[in-house]
Amino acid sequence: MAGNTYADMSKKTQPAPVPRNRTSHAVVDNAERYGLIVAWLLIIVVFGYLKPQTFLTWPNFSTIFGSQAVLVVITLGLIIPLTANDFDVSIAYVMTLSSMLIAVLNVQLGVPIGWAILVALGVGLLVGVEFVKDKATREPYPKSDNIAEKVRQACLEENVLTYPTQGCVDGLRGDHILLAPPFTISPDESALISGALQSALARIF
Repeated sequence: MAGNTYADMSKKTQPAPVPRNRTSHAVVDNAERYGLIVAWLLIIVVFGYLKPQTFLTWPNFSTIFGSQAVLVVITLGLIIPLTANDFDVSIAYVMTLSSMLIAVLNVQLGVPIGWAILVALGVGLLVGVEFVKDKATREPYPKSDNIAEKVRQACLEENVLTYPTQGCVDGLRGDHILLAPPFTISPDESALISGALQSALARIF
């Protein structure tokens, strides 16, 4: 009796085995999180071993970090919406628009670089429009409402083309539209776009 009781108690106190799918999921999750860092360190080790005279020098690292500075800034900017479970699909377009706008203003039109940067930042803020059901909580509209497509259709009736997107919040919900005017846009065309968007929003909401 005592032996059976001890055996039963030992079985009860043994920890439950971890499911294999949970373990494999944790391995995959860690690989996704730290895989890029491991690959980066591996590249440094390999090239540092093969070419220590040229690779492991400050001029080489300065060139590497300098040439990738734009991508680093973009990545830092992308982290902000990702922390809110929101994926910004327009980040590459906004980067191109901002850089080209600064180049045109500064080089061709002679605008000081500081003012050109401020204008590019302002234009970047106006590129994407997000539609939410509740502004306080930023709760998105249900996918079935198809808000972005309704705005696109309403703007199209005003001879303005927009790019609607859905699923930017959780893969299903989240309505965005993207405005992509050309760099040669005129003041009259800007007024046409803003008027068409204002008219479309008034009709839908």
